[in-house]
Amino acid sequence: MDRIAQWLGIKQLKSIEHETACGWQEEINGKLKNIRPQRLRGIPLNEIRFVVFDTETTGFYPKKGDELLSIGAVVSQNGEIKEETFHRFINPHRKVPQVVTELTGITQEQADAGEPAVVVIRDFLDFAGTCIFVGHSIEFDFCFLNCKLKQLGCHGFNHPYLDTHWLAKAMYPCYADLSLDGLLNLFQLEAVGRHTALGDAILTAKVLNILLNKLNCQRFYDYIDLRNYIQSHNMQTALTGGRNLGF
Repeated sequence: MDRIAQWLGIKQLKSIEHETACGWQEEINGKLKNIRPQRLRGIPLNEIRFVVFDTETTGFYPKKGDELLSIGAVVSQNGEIKEETFHRFINPHRKVPQVVTELTGITQEQADAGEPAVVVIRDFLDFAGTCIFVGHSIEFDFCFLNCKLKQLGCHGFNHPYLDTHWLAKAMYPCYADLSLDGLLNLFQLEAVGRHTALGDAILTAKVLNILLNKLNCQRFYDYIDLRNYIQSHNMQTALTGGRNLGF
């Protein structure tokens, strides 16, 4: 009976969200198109608008019914975290596991009072503007966002991004713990707001700026140079086991 109730709940959720998204697909798809920078080559890194974001979810598996709970984001440019912030709760239309509440602080009441996912995602795209996205293990967040966008009949995220996990791995291939907590310890950053979407976005932005500052001596000019550095160093690490590499 529990499985049937859960299935019916998911069916009802999809119906509600499709009704909410009705007529918005074109608007959201247009916003997804517009946030991609027209040029990546030749734009200095310090001029790039990085939107560092994080999500909180009900679990790890969006294709098995787990849902977004919140999206948080900040803007970082020229090594500075701007005052612009984004933080919104999303109604998952399902029970929030107790372990998630204990970890994130998001209660069932907060989740039930959250906004429809389509509204929050639309407004998040407005906040993002033209940017390069940044996250720690960002594919997890993109997976949830893209699953939700697919449910809503929209295109998915297919944009330039930086993953601070892979950037840190290129720079510190021998460092054992490249989780966000591990990097906070490495750089002696206080974990204020940890396990909240906005808190983790701010912490990730601080990690990003430290990593990019340490790379100044490499004289990377633009995003393409940085991406090539990450790919080549991580490939070299895979081939050599990380020997004689890193800072």
